[in-house]
Amino acid sequence: MKEKVEKDLSGLELKLKDLKQDKSPYKEYINQTVTMLENLVSYYRKSDGKSKKKILSCIFSKKIVLEKSRVATYEFTKPINVLLNASKVLKSSGIKKEVENDLLSCMAPLLDGSCNFMFQF
Repeated sequence: MKEKVEKDLSGLELKLKDLKQDKSPYKEYINQTVTMLENLVSYYRKSDGKSKKKILSCIFSKKIVLEKSRVATYEFTKPINVLLNASKVLKSSGIKKEVENDLLSCMAPLLDGSCNFMFQF
């Protein structure tokens, strides 16, 4: 019985070692996305037309309407609204407010495959 337990233990230790060595694709994806978000303006300027359109579609939910060379109306996507609301809450130092309860639920992957918080190129 002891031999079986030791054999199972050594097998599990090897499996754990292999899992620790494997790089998670999600970790790499998050690291790339955060870097891109930090430098979004420069990334946007260097991008081709297709990538620029994709970036804008992840920020704005509808087409931007221009009147007299000025933006008349625009709507942000839900993830951008969440970031803006969270930013406002974090900036308010004197008044303590709670962030909306549904902030985490809106960060879940979308079923229709459209763009969510993470930019996908």
